[in-house]
Amino acid sequence: MAEALSLLLKQLLVHINQLRYIKPSVEARDDRTDVDASFDVLMNHLRKMMLGYENKEVQGLFEEIRLQMDRIVALMGISPSGIDALLEACEKLYNIRFGSTMEAEEIVVGFDDEVEILLNQLTGTSTKQLQVIAITGTAGLGKTTLARKLYRDPLVEYFFEFRALTCISQKYLKRDLLLSILSSFINDLTEEIYKMSDEQLGEKLYRFLKGRQYLVVLDDVWDCKALNDLQIYFPDDQTGSRILFTSRHVDLSLHLGSAGPVHDLRLRTEGESWDIFQMKVFRFGICPHFLEELGRVIARKCEGLPLAIIITAGLAKKQLSYTWWSEIAGSLHSLMARDPSQYMDTMALSYNHLPSHLRICFLFLGVFPEDYDIPVRKLIWLWIAQGFIHETGNRTLEDVAEDFMMDLIKRSLLMTAKKGVDGQINACRIHDLLRDLCLRKAEEENFSPHFYRYAHVPASSSTPPALNTHSGFCYPFELGKVLQEGGLVLSETYKSLRILDVESVPISSFPCDVIELDNLRYLAIQARDGSPQPSISNLVNLQMLIISSRKNIVVPKTIWNMINLRHICIKSGENLVEEPCFVQVTDKDGCPNVLKLTLSNTGMDWEEMWIFAWLPNLEVLKLKFHACIGEKWDTGDATFQRLKILKLHGLDLRQWVCWRDNFPGLQHLVVRHCLKLEIIPSDIGKILTLDVIEVRGCSRVGENSTFAVNPVHYQGRTMDDALTLLLKQLFSDMNGAMMGNQLSLVGLQGIPVIERHLNGLINHVKKMMLGYENEEVQSLVKSLEEMARVQNLYGSQNSMINEIVEVIEELCNIRHGSHIGEEPVVGFDDEVETILDQLTGTSAKQLQVISITGMAGLGKTTLARKLYRDPLIEYVFDFRAWTCVSEVYLKRDLLVSILSSFISDLTDEINKMSDEQLGEKLHRLLKGHKYLVVLDDIWDDMAWTDLRFYFPDDKIGSRVLFTSRDIDVSLHVQAARPAHILRLRTADESWDIFQKKVFRMGICPPHLTRIGRMIAKRCKGLPLAIVIVAGLVKTQLSYRWWSEISGSLHSYMVRDPSQYMDTLALSYDHLPPHVRTCFLFLGVFPEDYDIPATKLIWLWVAQGFIHQTENRILEDVAKDFLMDLIKRSLLMIAKKSADGQIKACRIHDLLRDLCLRKAEEENFSPQIYRYVPVQASSSTVTNMLHGMSLNPRPALTNPYGLCYPFEMGKVLQKGGSVLSETYKSLKILDLESIPISLFPCDVIQLDNLRYLAIQAHDGSPRASISNLVNLQMLIILSRKNIVVPKTIWNMVNLRHLSIKSGENVMEEPCFVQNTENDGCPSGLASLLTLSQVSPQSCNNIFSRTPNLRKLGFCGPLMSKLGDLEFPNLRSLQHLQKLKLLNTNPYPEPTRSCNPIMFPENLKKLTLSNTCMDWEEMWTFSLLPNLEVLKLKFNAFVGEKWETSDAEFRPLKVLKLHDLDLRQWVCSRDNFPGLQRLVIYHCSKLNSIPSDVGNILTLDVIEVRGCSRSTWVSAQNIQKEQESQGNSFLKVQGTNNGSGVTFLAFPG
Repeated sequence: MAEALSLLLKQLLVHINQLRYIKPSVEARDDRTDVDASFDVLMNHLRKMMLGYENKEVQGLFEEIRLQMDRIVALMGISPSGIDALLEACEKLYNIRFGSTMEAEEIVVGFDDEVEILLNQLTGTSTKQLQVIAITGTAGLGKTTLARKLYRDPLVEYFFEFRALTCISQKYLKRDLLLSILSSFINDLTEEIYKMSDEQLGEKLYRFLKGRQYLVVLDDVWDCKALNDLQIYFPDDQTGSRILFTSRHVDLSLHLGSAGPVHDLRLRTEGESWDIFQMKVFRFGICPHFLEELGRVIARKCEGLPLAIIITAGLAKKQLSYTWWSEIAGSLHSLMARDPSQYMDTMALSYNHLPSHLRICFLFLGVFPEDYDIPVRKLIWLWIAQGFIHETGNRTLEDVAEDFMMDLIKRSLLMTAKKGVDGQINACRIHDLLRDLCLRKAEEENFSPHFYRYAHVPASSSTPPALNTHSGFCYPFELGKVLQEGGLVLSETYKSLRILDVESVPISSFPCDVIELDNLRYLAIQARDGSPQPSISNLVNLQMLIISSRKNIVVPKTIWNMINLRHICIKSGENLVEEPCFVQVTDKDGCPNVLKLTLSNTGMDWEEMWIFAWLPNLEVLKLKFHACIGEKWDTGDATFQRLKILKLHGLDLRQWVCWRDNFPGLQHLVVRHCLKLEIIPSDIGKILTLDVIEVRGCSRVGENSTFAVNPVHYQGRTMDDALTLLLKQLFSDMNGAMMGNQLSLVGLQGIPVIERHLNGLINHVKKMMLGYENEEVQSLVKSLEEMARVQNLYGSQNSMINEIVEVIEELCNIRHGSHIGEEPVVGFDDEVETILDQLTGTSAKQLQVISITGMAGLGKTTLARKLYRDPLIEYVFDFRAWTCVSEVYLKRDLLVSILSSFISDLTDEINKMSDEQLGEKLHRLLKGHKYLVVLDDIWDDMAWTDLRFYFPDDKIGSRVLFTSRDIDVSLHVQAARPAHILRLRTADESWDIFQKKVFRMGICPPHLTRIGRMIAKRCKGLPLAIVIVAGLVKTQLSYRWWSEISGSLHSYMVRDPSQYMDTLALSYDHLPPHVRTCFLFLGVFPEDYDIPATKLIWLWVAQGFIHQTENRILEDVAKDFLMDLIKRSLLMIAKKSADGQIKACRIHDLLRDLCLRKAEEENFSPQIYRYVPVQASSSTVTNMLHGMSLNPRPALTNPYGLCYPFEMGKVLQKGGSVLSETYKSLKILDLESIPISLFPCDVIQLDNLRYLAIQAHDGSPRASISNLVNLQMLIILSRKNIVVPKTIWNMVNLRHLSIKSGENVMEEPCFVQNTENDGCPSGLASLLTLSQVSPQSCNNIFSRTPNLRKLGFCGPLMSKLGDLEFPNLRSLQHLQKLKLLNTNPYPEPTRSCNPIMFPENLKKLTLSNTCMDWEEMWTFSLLPNLEVLKLKFNAFVGEKWETSDAEFRPLKVLKLHDLDLRQWVCSRDNFPGLQRLVIYHCSKLNSIPSDVGNILTLDVIEVRGCSRSTWVSAQNIQKEQESQGNSFLKVQGTNNGSGVTFLAFPG
């Protein structure tokens, strides 16, 4: 909030400053307008900030701000005192709202580049080895601050599953470091852990980190020894783990093998020093004019050392006067930056200006070790025990001491280390250089208290320390060892001792001789039996008694004689305090002064919670670990009037019902580990004072509900949103009552709840209609009241719901008008969250370009507008601009449009500027500001090229967001991340959009729900279609009308094509000419047809749409066209193969309609695929070999066959002739799914034919097939094996011969050898595909098919000796895909396979029924380019596959299908590049090797029809990877052949 105010104030000051340099004119009035606009924005922000905090002081400050603003404007900006007064008033408002204490953490300024580089080194994926990264520099440069910033960075938190930060310092114990690191990973260190030796602790740490991705930060390393002691416990499992350390010594990084160059921090520049100084002195980082010049001098004299700047800033902000700052500036020496010791004089200034009562408190800080987080309560008690604090008025010593501590923090002499959930400081720390100052000054002033130091603690007796501090930490340090050894503390040295703190040094029993130390004020003991003796009362001066004991203790009654005792703190067990000899209670008024209450394991009933609402001053309430039991907390009428912080931790609460009136002053809500909690009450978000909702370790539903109640987001809600929530709650209760049986007790019990919610709804409606009262409104409200009164639970609940919805809709239409606003964004929650993070994240400060792509009508613009208007975006960016680019644009128009978003009224002068002048003005305006520019509907990268130079990159987090239909545009504009490609909506998401577009409340009446869902489903997930249909149905909310629309949806949608055709046509018009024809051809396929990708490519080639491009074959060019249409979102991917290739695509109905319309306009009229009836008797073709069904292939799963031209199917089924003038020019005849008896003879007369697909009982073509000289694709399905005649070798244009069933014979040509002069063709040089042919018929043909790319053998593949045998394919250098289907299995496993027989460039290999021995699998690892390997139907036999040392280096996809494999032994090294593992119907397989999950490239494991143990092992692999930080691995499939599909996504 401070940052936002700072930005608004800076913007206002810029505009005020502009007033000084202009003369009174029209331009001056424009500049005044800018000032007024900036001031209005500031005031609106301040008013929102102060909601719930209004009082006379606040009103007076608002009046002061306005008065000073009027004065500034009247003086044309020349009013330094007015500006200073305005800033002071803003700061006072902020202090009233948030408190006067500024964050004490050191600011990271000037290290943006270092942060980015270090983040890349920490989270980069280029190297997976464990790396050590170093930050070095002199003391006070900010090494620790930078390391902590990186440690807490959201990207680092997301990337590393386990993180630990520990401070080593000059003197350390290895044991303490190990315990410190372990405590970061394990919440509660057990007694067993504390008893471990150093080596055992190290081994435990090693085992814990093994296999995980972790980050360990070692702060303040002084020499190599510390890391040498620890590094053996940091495993390197190649998971991307990192060690980050800070040190004052650059050379240290060389000895420790740091990865990459050392990050040696530099001193800050003058500008950076000034920024730090301003931020530390002034809340908003803006210095008043009268102090600026002097402030810059002070900052400059600090010589760029952040610590010196911060200390000096703490000194300067005590008095904001010119005299005081002049005194500071005169006292600061011009220091040598290279000698940090000379900064002591600078720091001593702060000490010299401390009041005397604070000096001694400051000096005492030197007793603590370096880098120690000092518990605040402990520090305050120690100050009191030392006698440094004296009572002031009626205030307690503790309150005075807390003020002293806050004063030191404000002076930057102490730093905040930890805060509690209530915002209170739990621990603080002192910088090393300031600690040195303490020690120097203590020596000068003869202040010599004892020191806290580390005493050795034997592992055998180590018990959990009470405090979360270093084990063996005691004061005075030498007494630790004495007490452990049972020695006496009686010594003249200690007679005057006031503090004895041996809390973390375990001893056996409470030491008796301590009672002789009669000056003792503070005593802290950890003992096995900590019960003190009655003689404890001899310590008459004791003020603090802290005991940590393994046994329950008894506090003797003599304790009541210790009249100076202020605090008894027993930190463990269930302990007894003996009563005094008298018991007299005079105060029966409870605890009126209780401010903070924590309940743990008290087991109270939630109904009793109202008791605590009576505590009049209660500000903090923490309910932990079954403090209250029960699944429902209904706060009822209880009002926790002054409660500011509420924490719910580890409770079984499932349902929480409350209203904002229950917690009117709540500021911070914390919900942790309440796993059953379903949702946070939405009304919580309406609490005006609420700043933070913190949710950790709860259910996903509970966490997601925070978005619904976040007060920042709630400000953007409408009255309709609140109504919708009320309606949904009401209908939920009504349905619950109805389901509970209308006449049962359950049903009747729901009546009061329904009545309450219905009355709440009516009250809300009455408020909403204030000012709109008339007879119609009164009548509608009265009807609601009648429903509340009658509540016909014995009648139809649905009819009552219908009535309520209709009445509310009518009232909303009267209140807001009948128009429903912009299209809702439904189904893209993850995308919204991801893009918001990218837009507002702070990890990258450079200007970034982010893209949203998808087909027309998917909602790209709607999503972009939602992001643009998000309150977080408005809050983060100084300037926002939106412009629509479109296909045809003018650069000038875009520049003017963007400028108009920043400048309210464009002057004539601006309108007269040239394009370059407009661009320069835009650049100057954006320079130094954080901006967001949205470029909607970009068609190519030209628009970006025209504009990019005018968007300055000042590394302050600016962003450009664009939408496009073309995915490739994001590559050309160098977008920061991959494009966000929008998908079609699911059925439920479509229904949500439909409801929100038809009904203002987004709730459909029950009688229309079923038919409405049907209509929404038929829109196929395209938001544009849903919106069009919604506009149609809401004209009549009747079942009859909706049924009529559902029955003829398409005709209704296209009745007015202007609603969408112009939008979709833009995509078509932008297509290159060569792609347009391919797009139009898509209209030949029926609606909702999954078009096989290979078939589509072949059809395009056959139609002549594709032309040769350089040395590329037609199919590759056609594939590029297909991908182009997909990237432009004109085609959608329907299916993918196991290797990730596109197997089928489809076109949306509206786009298909566009195809047909455009085809008609452009006289493009090919035939159309249609369905014709098919005789059931011959509807399938199945390949039967040796009793095994290989390749079962139904021609069609319904009684209709798809054919082209459609009328030819019926003709050929009846044995008719296709000879007709109509078909003489026919290029495509596709009857693949229409079964006929024989290969049709008269087809050979269609000499223009390019594509022929036939399904026949006997599919063998005649020799005359060679008459089809232009034929390029021949596809045959046959129930009998076929013979391909030798004349096929004369068909020189043939590109694909695909036989889809049987063991088929390829007749060899009549020649085996030919010369150039024998008049015979040289062979089928164009042939690219040949399948499914017998290997015996192919021994002598491959020299004639040099360009073959895909080959399939089906037939005997076994030699007499049991070796795999087929024709040598080595000469086929272009062959990429090979299928081997054996029809003659050998009785024993195949012995060998010669890898030399395979072509070198083979990428995809499928083996089926080859019965090879698993020991021969290594053979295929020798294929240098093999990327896809499919083993199917006993391709290998045997129960165990051990991959041993075989390395399938290039393999990306491995598929195991229907194998007898039982045990699979492999490691990640066998498949280093595997991306996808597919296992189908391997029912005997026990499990998937766990090490498969460690393959870094693996994305998917798919398991279907296998044993449960196989499925469980896949899930376990995914869980293990998630535990190691790998959230990318996805497991999907079915369990044990049940047919139930599982998708196990990460997270």
